Amino acid sequence: MNERGSGLVVMLFMLMLLTLLGAAALQMGQADLEQARLQKEQVRAADLAESGIELAMSWFARPEQFAGRYAAAGPCPAAARADELFMKRCRRASGRLSFVTDDGASQFQGNREAPDGAVTLPASSLFPHIQHAAAGGVEVRIYRPVSRGAVCTVEATGRTPGGGLQTARVELTELFVPNFVTAIESGDRELWPYEELRRLSRRYGRYYTSNRDGRLYLNGQGPPLAADDVFLRSDAAPLIFIDTVDGRPPRSGPDGNMPTLVLSGSAGGSRRYIAGHVVLSPRADDRSAPLGTQFTGGFHLAGQLRVTQESSFFGAVYAAQGFAGVDRLKIEYDRQLGASRLRGWPVVARLQGSWQGTVYK
Repeated sequence: MNERGSGLVVMLFMLMLLTLLGAAALQMGQADLEQARLQKEQVRAADLAESGIELAMSWFARPEQFAGRYAAAGPCPAAARADELFMKRCRRASGRLSFVTDDGASQFQGNREAPDGAVTLPASSLFPHIQHAAAGGVEVRIYRPVSRGAVCTVEATGRTPGGGLQTARVELTELFVPNFVTAIESGDRELWPYEELRRLSRRYGRYYTSNRDGRLYLNGQGPPLAADDVFLRSDAAPLIFIDTVDGRPPRSGPDGNMPTLVLSGSAGGSRRYIAGHVVLSPRADDRSAPLGTQFTGGFHLAGQLRVTQESSFFGAVYAAQGFAGVDRLKIEYDRQLGASRLRGWPVVARLQGSWQGTVYK
């Protein structure tokens, strides 16, 4: 009888133990599901925050799309309208407009609590074609940067109905492209940022190396191309950069490293920064245009521009080492080139090293 009672107790104990283990496993499973759900919500919130930053960057290219609240503050003329908040309002000593003064102060001077610009948007406006992203929203704030010479700080907070809440923060820098203040200009200018233009062309435009015969190589590779092959492309990038023969800053003299490019056909559509010389030499049988070869866009040369036959140019030309045969060149100034804007070219970019990642709030 005692053995039978002892067995019953053991069975009850085992049954209770199995019940407890089952309940614990169920609870752990529910906790894992909840953790997975929260992680998914955090990912969605992070996507919203990153999209908010990208949206803010787009406002610099299309200021009229910003419809949030704004404040007039800073060392430069105040914004009279919401869209003017993202326009360049600082006049530099060189005469060009910028987001930053000559001493490196940004036109954005607000802070997180009182930003220069702020807007709250539903997620559906950012992801109109994604059903699961229709709920939630993002708050974007624009205020002064920490880094000297930077444009602004962008802070975006994404929220989801399921509890996702994350904030991303980054500083922006101006993607400055030297402007053309007149139709034709020569001499020394401080606006030949060789290293910066080369870096920007590799990322956003089209970059070519060169040899002394004037042959060009896309990104330093591939078959050799003539200058006409590069400039006559129908898919011309907003910026084309032709490097020196040794990949070092342009220099003249007996040990000069600048190539000479000969253009014989019409070219247009891009702004070209050439660390070398250019010869406009239309083909003798080219009678398709009243004045031989026609060019459009901007030529910014570290060397000399030489014109051998009559040509026409709509845009502007800067040649650091002057001109030869310029009387053969008929040029009409494109005033859009004075605004340092390129179609298809971003106005601002993320400042390297300023992104703090997506952080929990």
